[in-house]
Amino acid sequence: MDILFYLSPLVVNIFVMDVYRRRSLTEALVAGMAFGSASIFIRYLSFYGINSFSIAFFRLIIGSFVLMLFIYFLAGGRVDVKVFDRSLYGEFKVILVMAIALSLHFIFYIQSVIDTYILNATLIVNTTPIITLIFTVLLGLSSVSIRDVFGVALGFIGAFIMVANGLGGGTFIGDLEAFAAAVLYSIYIISGKFIGVKDIISVMSVVYLFSVPIIFLFSLVLKEVIWVPLNEPTPFLFLLALGVIPTAIGHTLFISSLKGLAPHETSLLGLLEPVSASIYSVFLFGELPPSTSIVGGVIIAISIYIISKK
Repeated sequence: MDILFYLSPLVVNIFVMDVYRRRSLTEALVAGMAFGSASIFIRYLSFYGINSFSIAFFRLIIGSFVLMLFIYFLAGGRVDVKVFDRSLYGEFKVILVMAIALSLHFIFYIQSVIDTYILNATLIVNTTPIITLIFTVLLGLSSVSIRDVFGVALGFIGAFIMVANGLGGGTFIGDLEAFAAAVLYSIYIISGKFIGVKDIISVMSVVYLFSVPIIFLFSLVLKEVIWVPLNEPTPFLFLLALGVIPTAIGHTLFISSLKGLAPHETSLLGLLEPVSASIYSVFLFGELPPSTSIVGGVIIAISIYIISKK
């Protein structure tokens, strides 16, 4: 009986950890499926002639609004204004860099979904861990191992195989746009490491709000008109779904799942996006990517796993 007395707290702790981990894995799975829906909504919106600037503009407006609602209800109807004050003033330069990088990331990623295969766009943009590793080593923020070098080399081989098919067709530009989106998201992630505010959801909502006027300025410079058809209710529904499901809900569940998962598992979460997006695109659009995209994608997935698993 004495042994059971001493072991019972341990058994309870193990059970609680298992429940907590299962919850995190469930959140990660749902988040990955939510991320995959983004490319589907984008593709549908492009059928109405809506450009990437307009999609990114309205996606961020809706996403920031929903995130602020989350903050409001999670805080029991009270919002800590000091968090936003620090975000706006104490972290202004970092927030601005993150907002610019995120704005351009969304524009390039959305355009890549329009210009190339959904598998290519979603998987190339998820090479972010590889690009982030390169940047952090060049900036002296981390060291590099033989495993890392092998993983990076393997990732570039996979990317070359994936885009090889596009060299003779019309998808190469879209693949480059997806790569540019991955580079910009790496800058966004690295910049986020310098944020001192612990309330990440609040910071994200501020970044989203900052990104809206930045996209508008880019559209003016590049003479891209931000618009949606006023006589069609369907595009509004797709924009609302894009702002809520992958942007607000997906990112919130992703952040919540980080607490119960290992670092390499959180990085592999990104691979759920191209898997779910490809499944959606096959059934909804009949889009079957070429064998080079599949082979290259598998190699990239392996390289991300190698780099992420420490």
